[in-house]
Amino acid sequence: APIKEIYSRFAKTLVTPDQTTLGNDQLSGLTIELLALSNPNLLASNEPMPVQLLYKGQPLSGAMIKVFVGINTEAAYRILTNAE
Repeated sequence: APIKEIYSRFAKTLVTPDQTTLGNDQLSGLTIELLALSNPNLLASNEPMPVQLLYKGQPLSGAMIKVFVGINTEAAYRILTNAE
């Protein structure tokens, strides 16, 4: 049987006016959402950024997320979600 791949691309931008603004990410009611659990401006450069992937408001495990760093699409990380 041929292999089928389901592929979707979603974008999320976190905007803060400066590096000291606390700010919190919010859900917007989309079917699939990536929620930032920490403010990236407050993390050390080598500290991982915790996120939660939700499908219809519930955590989605076993999904592959590809995160691009800055504008350089060559700098990317692949992350497999867990049940949290």
